[in-house]
Parts: sequence; C-alpha cells; structure tokens
Amino acid sequence: MSQEDQPRMKFGTFGGVFTPCTLTILGVIMFLRFKGGGAYYLISRSLGVEFGGAIGVVFYLAQAISVAMYVIGFTEAFVGTFSAWESHFVLIATLINVATFVCVYIGAGWTIKVQYFILAILGAALASFYLGAFSSFEFGIMRENLMPHYDAGESLFTMFALFFPAVTGIMAGANMSGDLKNPSRSIPKGTLGAVIVTAVIYLSLALLL
Repeated sequence: MSQEDQPRMKFGTFGGVFTPCTLTILGVIMFLRFKGGGAYYLISRSLGVEFGGAIGVVFYLAQAISVAMYVIGFTEAFVGTFSAWESHFVLIATLINVATFVCVYIGAGWTIKVQYFILAILGAALASFYLGAFSSFEFGIMRENLMPHYDAGESLFTMFALFFPAVTGIMAGANMSGDLKNPSRSIPKGTLGAVIVTAVIYLSLALLL
C-alpha cells in the first residue's frame, strides 16, 4: 500500500482542537502545520476560490509571521532565564526554528504528541505561579491596582496592542479541520472550551498579579 493510499490519522476534540487552541492562545505553541483543510479550505468551499485565495495569502503570511514571533519570544525568555546564553541569541532561535521544521516535516501525528508535552510544561508553570501568587496575595495591593495607572505616553490602546497577540490563536482548531474525525462537532466545542479556559487563566493572572 502506497503512502497516499494509507488511511490518514484523525484526531478528536481534545487533541485536535482544544489543545492547539489553548497552546496558541496562551502563546507557547512552537510549531506550524501545513495540511489539507484549515481556514483556506473552509473559506474557499464556502465563498469560492477567489475569496479563498485572497484570504489564504493573507492567512499564510500571518501564520509565517506568528511562527517568527513565537520563536523570538521563546528565545528572549530563554536567554533572559539563562543569561550565559545571551550572546548566542541567533543560534538558539535558529535551532528552535529547525526543531519546529522537523516537527512539521514528520507530520501531524508527531506534533499532536509534542503538544501534549508542551501542555504539561505549561500546566506545571501555571501551577508554580498560582502557588507562589496565592502565598503572597494581598487585598490591599489589589484594591490599589483596580484602576489603571498608565506611565507617560501609555494608554488603553497601547496596552491593547501589547496584549492582543497573547490572545490570538482561536483558529488553531479550524486549521486542523482536515485531520479531525468530526470537524463540525470538534471545532466549536474545542474552540469554545479553549476560549473559556484561557479566559479564566488570563483573568485570574490579572487579579493575582
């Protein structure tokens, strides 16, 4: 049986939609998948090839730029934690980019397994934050910070621009449409579930900080 004739692995709501959406919205997803289906497929079949092509080009550029943003963001966090590597910024970013390419090249089945590992690390990081935050939480400080205190030149719009990239990623599940067992059920349930969970996380982080 040739590779083209082999049945493609299909994923469920949790692995195919909820987990990639959650990881992308929380800003730690480090891979990009190019497969059948996705936003371009859905738009082109619904509105026609012309609309699908125009939107697909913009969507492709947005995905490419987002990968660069995540790679640079990871590298900045890494060298900030391990200052001895600060002079090797480009090397670390290049290695992460190569590792991302390898994950994409191997295929969706491998990236699904990798994302579970990333989700576990993210969960451990959040648990560490909550344990530390609850132990030093003070209502007086929270009351003082309920109203905004912008620095000179800052405003609601600059804060929005800073925070906006952190909450993008709700299309990650739709991008997996070609690899889902039941897209019509998994995409809405997984996407909404990820939005609710990440919203609770972000709001709780804001209160505790």
